Amino acid sequence: MFFHLIAFGPLLQDAEFDDALDRAEQIGIRDVDQIRERPFRFVTRKDAAAWYVAFAQTNSMILYSDDICTFNDIAHLPKDKYDMVMLSCGYRFFR
Repeated sequence: MFFHLIAFGPLLQDAEFDDALDRAEQIGIRDVDQIRERPFRFVTRKDAAAWYVAFAQTNSMILYSDDICTFNDIAHLPKDKYDMVMLSCGYRFFR
């Protein structure tokens, strides 16, 4: 049940982990406090999409206009969350 703490515990004490979280906060990634408190929680696709898009926009990554993504399970998402997942596809984080 707590094997992940044994395997990854040293990571949580590494200054680089704190630096990465500080950088995430600087570029607009939300929920950084939750990551600090629960670093091993599951990440949803909509959470990951928001993080990826924030990273991509901060780093001026290429946004492709062709639509390469097809999902059969996101139609129920609110429009802003749906758009974020599809935008992350434009940055090629999903296929």
